[in-house]
Amino acid sequence: MPSADFVLLRGLAREGRHWGDFVTQLESQKFCSSVTCIDFPGFGKFNQLQSPISIEAIADFVATQLESHSSKNRVLLAVSLGAMVGAELVSQREDLFNKVFLMNTSFSNLSPIHHRMQIAAFRRFFQAARAGRDVLKREEEILKMVSNSPEKINEIKKDWAEIFLTRPSKLANIVRQLVAASRYKLSSKAPQTPIVLFNSKGDKMVHPSCSIVFSKHWDLPLYTHPWSGHDLCIDDPEWVIEHIKKEL
Repeated sequence: MPSADFVLLRGLAREGRHWGDFVTQLESQKFCSSVTCIDFPGFGKFNQLQSPISIEAIADFVATQLESHSSKNRVLLAVSLGAMVGAELVSQREDLFNKVFLMNTSFSNLSPIHHRMQIAAFRRFFQAARAGRDVLKREEEILKMVSNSPEKINEIKKDWAEIFLTRPSKLANIVRQLVAASRYKLSSKAPQTPIVLFNSKGDKMVHPSCSIVFSKHWDLPLYTHPWSGHDLCIDDPEWVIEHIKKEL
């Protein structure tokens, strides 16, 4: 198995540091040469930029960032909104990645809005908004929306609060990302790049049926985790790594 350079893309209003210990776990694998986490405009290292209102524009930004990271064997791992960006990247440029793994994502032309953002997620979203300046409480509510592991939530909520305090994101950019995600439609033709899908049976944010529809639309293999929440790499990183290894 040739060693690969991994590119990681996060979801709505998140940045590279939200991958947490998963990066170290992935770097420790023999099949991994390096890990690069790319932030989107308006978030993380680029939190002073304005977020585009289209997934296509975000994908263009990521492609530009990749120009400084040459690789003969590049693998993409992306979650949620990041997976939408990943789907657009491989649709535009089939030469960018040797393999692509997309987790718990959805598309406006494939799934209804109440599946793309479940009612339970809306409730958590409003609870997080009501937390106001209590950043720790807000991040805890966000974690409860994406994770089914109370132990992991308690373990990392302070880290996520610190991430926001050191590199805060603007509400306007979160709204712009939501607009971009709500408008994006998946192309009818699947790219030649090998793509594998992961979803979570216990996902309270994006209904697991969204990945099933995606899988059928592009005729892609799909692995389903039996209990994890939306953020597979928090709840069961070992499962993710095991299935990546199986497919490389």
